[in-house]
Amino acid sequence: MRDEARCSSYDFRDPCSDTADCALVVDGVRLYVSKAYLALYSPVFNAIFFAEFSRCRDKREVHIDGVLLEEFTELLDVIYPSHKPITEENVEYLLKLGDRFEIEFVIDECERFLIRSEQVAVVTKLYWADLYRLVKLQDACLRQLRTINEIKRMRNTNEYREMSDASKSALLEKIFKLL
Repeated sequence: MRDEARCSSYDFRDPCSDTADCALVVDGVRLYVSKAYLALYSPVFNAIFFAEFSRCRDKREVHIDGVLLEEFTELLDVIYPSHKPITEENVEYLLKLGDRFEIEFVIDECERFLIRSEQVAVVTKLYWADLYRLVKLQDACLRQLRTINEIKRMRNTNEYREMSDASKSALLEKIFKLL
């Protein structure tokens, strides 16, 4: 397992970076990135930077609204070659950002982390599996449930209330298998 201390972070605030050809402005702060590198990971960034219809195609500065600087920088740290690891602290917002920018690598890394993690509650994992269409995670969570009481306790949580009918149906099927 990678050690977080070994994963050196890029200094995205350095305008003299040899590889940067664009500044993303997040919370008023310029983060210098490579358009081509981000476009490889994200069809959203590919469209922003290279699509013919894009208003940002020839711009050297692109504003990214609706994200927190710290969280977006963490997203960049995960996809840039240092590949900062997913943790309990960052998994929720990385899933959200990975989904927003359609970065399969980040979503897959989050799913692998959650399958291995014992720190995140099963009901939370099931909710995220439902929300972000993480089939492997949902299957792993359902296999982990051993008693009907475990499933019944989930009914009192906000995560359960927010789950789709399809996910609730999968839990009902699990109850039938446990009978």
